[in-house]
Amino acid sequence: SLADAVNFGVAPAFIVWALMLRESPVGWIVVLVYAVCIVLRLARYNAMLAQDRPAYESEYFVGMPAPAGAIGSIGPIAAKLQFPGPWWDTHWAEWIVIIWMIGVSLLAVSAIPMRKVHTFAVSPNMYLPLLVVLAIIVAASIQYGYLVIMAIIVAYVIHIPFAIRTKDWLSKHPEVWDDKPKVQRQTRRAIRRARPRRGSAARLGLRRPGSRND
Repeated sequence: SLADAVNFGVAPAFIVWALMLRESPVGWIVVLVYAVCIVLRLARYNAMLAQDRPAYESEYFVGMPAPAGAIGSIGPIAAKLQFPGPWWDTHWAEWIVIIWMIGVSLLAVSAIPMRKVHTFAVSPNMYLPLLVVLAIIVAASIQYGYLVIMAIIVAYVIHIPFAIRTKDWLSKHPEVWDDKPKVQRQTRRAIRRARPRRGSAARLGLRRPGSRND
């Protein structure tokens, strides 16, 4: 945990301060808050390992994991190096970086569920396409490393609402906790299809012109 605190907390905080917030009077406070939040995140993770929780909860992180937080924290640096210009020396850019770092810090200590990458199930017929995509990402990271970092951050942020919805559904259906992910998805689709469909007018409480209440 000490190594993780340094690698994912202290080191990114120092880099962001040195490259983005050195001239800001509150820059050192912002990066210190980030480093402290990462340490708290790691401490909570270790404490939760000893807790007895349902099996499905082991598929999710509670809050943004420290490695994702480190990647998120260097997002502004990647954007600056990819799209350099005098705008990055303005107060607007400084405050955007400050707000960004505070946002990453809050996500790290939040209780928002985030899916663990290794828990995603991949069907056998998708192995080859997935390997091709991974090879493309590795090749792109060599030539377009900063863009790849920003793409990873965007993809991770997009996945958060889906992780919240999926975990909420699992918490309400204990009968599928021991099922494999594929079976869980099939059950979820079956339940969704079994629900009676209502038109937009019915959901809004509207009636067709000329209709009467009995």
